[in-house]
Amino acid sequence: LPIATEGEVRLDPADLEALLDADLTLVGSRSDQLFIDLRSRGHLWLRGDDRDLALSKEPVLVRLQGPLNRGGSFSIQYLPLALMGLLAPVPEGLRGSLSLQGRYGLPGRGRVGERCGGHDGPTPDRTIGS
Repeated sequence: LPIATEGEVRLDPADLEALLDADLTLVGSRSDQLFIDLRSRGHLWLRGDDRDLALSKEPVLVRLQGPLNRGGSFSIQYLPLALMGLLAPVPEGLRGSLSLQGRYGLPGRGRVGERCGGHDGPTPDRTIGS
């Protein structure tokens, strides 16, 4: 695991806390015909010694929609960039959020597309996989 140097921060996953609210709808008479509609929102924060630190002002929004056997669409909004500190050291004071949207598919059933953006707007569409 990378070690944080001066001016960098590495987050401890044990300090991450969340409060989530989700609505899940599954429609279909058979497992191979299920359609999912998931809408979730939540706040993320780091537990501190004397006070907690919110990772963003906006709640994280997650949406997953489409047939489970073929794939569908997804979106994630306001994902705090500070969460990268769970994987690698990041510069102290890293601010902002990331938004993703695209289409997903099961392996061997087509291509997966995505669109990424920061708080300034999206980047061009990209396709992942083959």
